[in-house]
Amino acid sequence: MRTSATSTSALLFCVLWLLSATAHAHDLKVERSIIAQVHATKVQILVIYNEAPGDRSERFMAKYDVNRNARIDGSEVLLATPEISRLALLGLEFEVEGEKPKMLPPEVKFENKPGKPVSAAILLTYELDAVPQRTLHIRQKPAKGLPETTVAIEAGEGLTISNSSGAASTRTTAPLRLTPGDKISVTFAASREPPSR
Repeated sequence: MRTSATSTSALLFCVLWLLSATAHAHDLKVERSIIAQVHATKVQILVIYNEAPGDRSERFMAKYDVNRNARIDGSEVLLATPEISRLALLGLEFEVEGEKPKMLPPEVKFENKPGKPVSAAILLTYELDAVPQRTLHIRQKPAKGLPETTVAIEAGEGLTISNSSGAASTRTTAPLRLTPGDKISVTFAASREPPSR
């Protein structure tokens, strides 16, 4: 499966969203980061996207902030989801090697800070059959104008990282840089460790 583009617990979504705030403390350009979790029966990918300040963010708000409250909320989220998803996922490809996962509808959350650039998190969930080993590939196309992307990949309960040049442990990679033309591949295997309680 390869796609150019979804559900996890509300707790995970909120925790990762809060963590992203410290990763984007300066508003100079488009910024993007990815946190991927690979589980026995699903892969979840959180893409955190910060639009460039100035004209780009102002045009986005002018188009989708219908009630002019300086926020993308309520029914505006549904209206803005296709465009923010396109921007956030531009140039990215996700592949679970040799598998054909079912993609669930993406979840989108906007962070609204008056006077700050547009910021959103897009959560992608792919459902899979349980297998003893799987490999996740994340690619960025070799095109001009794409942002450098920070990537972290984690093993869900019952899995460990068995092959990755950027692994910080058997459960997570160190933060990795994905630039245009790059590919990150991580292989996971069933853990022999007893499940946590």
